[in-house]
Amino acid sequence: MRQNIRWQAKTGQEIMIEISLVTERAIDLDGDKDMIPCCTIETKGYINGSIAGYAVTKLASPCGDVVASCGRIGLTADHYAAYLAMRAEIEASPEWQAEIAREKRAEKESIEYDVHYARVRRAMDTE
Repeated sequence: MRQNIRWQAKTGQEIMIEISLVTERAIDLDGDKDMIPCCTIETKGYINGSIAGYAVTKLASPCGDVVASCGRIGLTADHYAAYLAMRAEIEASPEWQAEIAREKRAEKESIEYDVHYARVRRAMDTE
């Protein structure tokens, strides 16, 4: 799933912010290529086709019309709202929801293991 917004800056440069849900990643296994499953959200900002940033960040204090940035790209309130809408759509996808559920389950299992480990350590130390 990939979405983007495009606009032309006051200087005439073409700006694009792209957000995508990556569900597979290619890895190099000593010359052999293999695809492994993953689930991440990637953001990239482009100026005239060249990468200018990898994450959209809301500014603590707006600078003129600019309320957020992506590397060297300044986003106005309208562009930032469009980015947030695209991100919300990707986060609502079944793949991303399944990833969030997996992370929550893994965190719960980790906490349960830590509690069990502490209990066993206390029992071993008292003997």
